Amino acid sequence: MATAGSGVLATLPLLQDGYAHVPYSSLESVIEPNKEACSLALRQTQGTIRTGTPDWQPWLGFFLRSLSEQAGCLVRTALIGASGAGSIPLFGLA
Repeated sequence: MATAGSGVLATLPLLQDGYAHVPYSSLESVIEPNKEACSLALRQTQGTIRTGTPDWQPWLGFFLRSLSEQAGCLVRTALIGASGAGSIPLFGLA
């Protein structure tokens, strides 16, 4: 699973490229509550890796659903920021 260090590694390039803000939601916050489904999807895919036709669907499906859920969280956060005490852009250049 993802670790605290992976969040730093994921956002470091954004900060180095001059972004003042990084995503308000980590992918880990979406995957952690679903770690059993994540493990199952990984095992299903790993079981086919050394075959002539690896099946990437279980892992890719889980990963893409997780990204979609994270995107929804980010949109909700942005909308709350826009309607609350000042709008905060998803990404802002420093």
